Amino acid sequence: MSQNIDKVRKALVGTWKLCSYVSRPSGQYGSVGYPMGKDVEGYIIYSSDGFMSAQLMTPGSVKYSSEDFLNPKQDEAADAARHYLAYSGPYELLEHEGKLVVKHHMDISVVPNWAGHHQLRFCDWRGDELTLGPLEPWLLNIQGERVDQFLTWKKVVPQ
Repeated sequence: MSQNIDKVRKALVGTWKLCSYVSRPSGQYGSVGYPMGKDVEGYIIYSSDGFMSAQLMTPGSVKYSSEDFLNPKQDEAADAARHYLAYSGPYELLEHEGKLVVKHHMDISVVPNWAGHHQLRFCDWRGDELTLGPLEPWLLNIQGERVDQFLTWKKVVPQ
């Protein structure tokens, strides 16, 4: 498995642009949902020295009324946070239940509950696209329904 891990690590290193972020009811092929909207944008970056950063944003946040970005109005800051997801830290590739997964260590996060924790992501490669998602379903809506998530990325190639 170590040769496979080395091969995947080399393929993973670089900058990836988000193609789509969808969810489905856990374990089903039910209707597709868009947790951050159909127009969500994002990047995930994996460095060769073992660090990663993920940033996702739904366009349309209310613009701050002041140039002082550290002191926005409370409603402006809350709106911006609802449209943004970000975390960074080390990553590692490992085997989990016979499959290769990437482990994101979240040293910092816009979601305070995530800072200092880690999350495992499955890796599904199809041509030049990479789909990542949590190994376990997440609770993402007020109906109490758990969903499987799929974030599909395409590697950014210098032009």
